[in-house]
Amino acid sequence: MYILHYVLKRISYVEYPAVLNDYLGDLLCMPIMLTISLSALQIFFPIINHLSKPQLITSTIFVSVYFEIYRPLVLHSGISDPVDIVLYSIGTLLFAIFFNPKSSNKKSGIILEQ
Repeated sequence: MYILHYVLKRISYVEYPAVLNDYLGDLLCMPIMLTISLSALQIFFPIINHLSKPQLITSTIFVSVYFEIYRPLVLHSGISDPVDIVLYSIGTLLFAIFFNPKSSNKKSGIILEQ
């Protein structure tokens, strides 16, 4: 979906709604990043089958601070938009509901017990 969004955004002769142009990437950011993170964790720690709530919250806070505070103020790259933080949160919630497998007997998180 993001690839389609990116391609349509770059094609100048396609009429693309401004709301989607401005905010779809922000909405899809967290589900894409969290899916990649979960997949990487599962490669190195096969016992992990989902991301915990603290991991999801920490990830959302980190992305929000980096893209909406640090980059605009320190790197002078990008524009701070509070709506983006809301969209990151909604994206995290969508990931948690639809893409984060429910826990079973496996552990979540990086700390593993033996």
